[in-house]
Amino acid sequence: MCDERSESGIVPSAEPPERASGALGVAELTDELELLEVARHLMEIPEQRSAHLGSIGYGGTRPGDKVLVAVDRAYDPEIVSAIVKALRERGAVVDVMWKDSGTDRRFDEEDELEVAIRYEPWRNRPRRWEGDPKIEEMAAREGYDLLVHGRGGPTGSTNFRYEQFPWMSRDHFTREIVTYPSEIIALSSQITWDAIWWKGRGGRVRLTDLEGTDISYSLNETYWDGSHHGWIAEPKRWYGHLFGHPTPPLPYADASGTVKGTTSHFSRAFP
Repeated sequence: MCDERSESGIVPSAEPPERASGALGVAELTDELELLEVARHLMEIPEQRSAHLGSIGYGGTRPGDKVLVAVDRAYDPEIVSAIVKALRERGAVVDVMWKDSGTDRRFDEEDELEVAIRYEPWRNRPRRWEGDPKIEEMAAREGYDLLVHGRGGPTGSTNFRYEQFPWMSRDHFTREIVTYPSEIIALSSQITWDAIWWKGRGGRVRLTDLEGTDISYSLNETYWDGSHHGWIAEPKRWYGHLFGHPTPPLPYADASGTVKGTTSHFSRAFP
C-alpha cells in the first residue's frame, strides 16, 4: 500500500493534448479545485454497491474510516488525488494502491476477447474492468472499512463496504457526468423497465439500427418466475444498465437475426 506520490514508480502522465472547446458536449476540468469539487459531490451520494454511473458514491464515509483506494496505471493521477482528498476531508484514513496494468498502447480488435474469455480460473486473471480478488482479500485481511476499486461488472459480497471508481480520465470526470441527477437516471430507467416488466411477458422484442442490425427474441413467461438475477419489478441496482433479457443460461432462448455493428468494453467498435 502506498500513497499516490510515494515510491511506487508511478509517474504522473503529461498534460493531455488540447481539445476543442465543448468536445463531446462536456467541459474538461483542468483546475485542481474543480476536480476536488466534483469529488466532493461523490461524498454526498449514498453507497449502493452499484456499478452504474449516477449510483456510485462514497456517502457512507465517516471520521476514522479506514479506506483503500486501489487503481491501476490507466487512471489520471490527479483524479485519484481529488477522490483521496475528498475522502480525507470526511475524516477517513486513506491508503492508495497502484497496480501495473501493462504497456500503454492502442486497443485492437482482439482486446475484447482477451479481457473477457479465460482458459484458466477467473481469480488468477480477472477481467480488466472488475475487482481484483487479491486486492479484495487484502482489504478484508487488513481491516479496511471501505474499498474503492473496479470500474464495472458486479461488486462482490464482502464484510466491508465496497464502491467502484469508474472515472479514469478527465473527460470522464466532469460535472455534466458525475453530478447528473441520479433521480433522473432512476426515473428514466424505471419507466423503460415498466414497459418490459408489465407489458412484455410472453411478447417478442425486435432490435434494429441504421447499420442493418435486425434481431428479435421472445420474453418467455418463465423469466417472471423469480429465479432470474435482476428480473424484478424495481431493479434499482441496475438502473442505468437494464437487462433486455435475463442473464444466461436461458433454456428457452430463441434469438435470431443479424448484427451489423456493435461496441465493446475494451475493443474497437465494429465495424
